Amino acid sequence: MDIRVVIDRIEASLDQLHDDPERLGLPVGNGDVVRPTDLIDAYDMVHDFADLGCENEEILEQIVWALNDRIWLQRGSVYPTVVETLRFSWDRFSKLAKYSWRYTLLSAMHSGTGVQNRSPASLLREILVVAQRASLLIMLSKGTLIFRARVHSSKEKANDAKSLGTPTAEKIRNPNRMSPAGIAVFYGALESETARCEGCSQRSKGNQLTIGEFYNNKAIGVLDLSVPLSLPGTYSDEVGTTDAVEFLNRFGELVSARVSRETDSGLDYVPTQVFSEFVRMSGMSRTKVRGIIFRSSQHEGGRNLVLFYGPEDCKDPGQVESGDDCLVLRAYSRTRIASRHSGNPK
Repeated sequence: MDIRVVIDRIEASLDQLHDDPERLGLPVGNGDVVRPTDLIDAYDMVHDFADLGCENEEILEQIVWALNDRIWLQRGSVYPTVVETLRFSWDRFSKLAKYSWRYTLLSAMHSGTGVQNRSPASLLREILVVAQRASLLIMLSKGTLIFRARVHSSKEKANDAKSLGTPTAEKIRNPNRMSPAGIAVFYGALESETARCEGCSQRSKGNQLTIGEFYNNKAIGVLDLSVPLSLPGTYSDEVGTTDAVEFLNRFGELVSARVSRETDSGLDYVPTQVFSEFVRMSGMSRTKVRGIIFRSSQHEGGRNLVLFYGPEDCKDPGQVESGDDCLVLRAYSRTRIASRHSGNPK
């Protein structure tokens, strides 16, 4: 292979990962704008930053010579990176949602320019665009098993889709991670053990834990935030998505963060509740998004999901009609647990 072709590929990848002060219109000689320590010349780039995995000094010197007129700027040293911008915007959004606005938050408009003044709706749209580009909108195959735990008393019936599926709105008195009080959605897990761990952490009164085994009778689109994405290699075709991948990995941690029972007043759930509702209403693609998969905070490696299905969408096999898009109860199992304190039928 012609070494010039190799050098062109190296240069293109380095331009994706580092800023070009000339392209940004930054005066390199002005220490007030660009610090000399933030600049990277061709020699330092090739030997210290490029991660070429080459120990042949002759080849390295050819690359340095070919790039000798280039100077790069360390990403984020003058302007924030995409990761920093989105993270800052999410932090600001979270504070607005918890302490300033709530019910009219998504209708808030820009109040100026810059990331500090990004409208909440524009931030959430950008997160969904980044997620879609990273192929996080997936199809949950028809017949996928979904486990849902319910804590209840020994006297209470819990043996059908109505009692084990999505609770009715009037029974949802406390907020949950992806929905406020009074909003009926289906919380479940993709593993039985994850459902058990989540069930045992519930604030529900009772000494019985019943796990319903549901399946979706149609393939459905979901946003999958449960699996950390691998960062693309420096010279892969996807190197330009590095910032987006870093943010999505961090975002996946944020939406799954454990909330302390001692400090849980529902406020910590508000940002993810708004995000969930935005996903529900947005229409990310031609495939309607019916839920979000996220990491369990109670079972390491476990996957929770919230599906936008109400009580009427949870059915026993004999209730399913042609054309129904619903969750069907396949089986259930019950174990005895220590009695819990009262709260939400999650």
